[in-house]
Formats: sequence, C-alpha cells, structure tokens
Amino acid sequence: MDTISEIQERHDAVKEIEKNLLELHQVFLDMAALVEAQGQQLNNIESHVAKASSFVRRGTEQLQDAREYQKSSRKWTCYAIILFIVVFILLLIPALPHIMLMLK
Repeated sequence: MDTISEIQERHDAVKEIEKNLLELHQVFLDMAALVEAQGQQLNNIESHVAKASSFVRRGTEQLQDAREYQKSSRKWTCYAIILFIVVFILLLIPALPHIMLMLK
C-alpha cells in the first residue's frame, strides 16, 4: 500500500509539473505576442520621430530663407527711400531760386 500511495504522489507531482509547464508556455506565448505588438508600436514611434525630424529640418531651412528675404526687403526699402529723397532734392534745386524770390 505504501508503494501505491508513493507512486500516486509522484504521479500527482508529475501532473502538477506538467500543468505548471503548460502555464509557463502560455506565459511565454503571451509575452511573445506583447513583444510583437510593442515592436509594431516602436516602429510607428520611430516613423513619427523621423517625420517630425524632417518637418523641423524643413522649417529651419524655411526660417533661414525668410530671414534672408527680410534682410533683402529692408535693404531695397532703404534704397527706395534714399532714391526718393535724392529725386526730391534734384527736383527742388531748380525751383529753389523761385521759392527764395517768393519768400522775399
């Protein structure tokens, strides 16, 4: 009787080990599925970071171009003002003697 109960205990222990191994196998399968899903998420994140980097790079280039256009615009505005003043003075010089006579 002792031997039969010992064999039965061993059999129950083997069944418990088998059950635990099946549960462990399921845990590894679940982890594999999670790792796969996270891999896809990481790929999506990497893709979005690359796109954002591209947008920032293009934005920086466009800001540099805008600064150049702004400098050029200011320069041409100054040229136009100076030209206007010179033309005004050139037109005023011939009329200056007539204006002086009127003021006397």
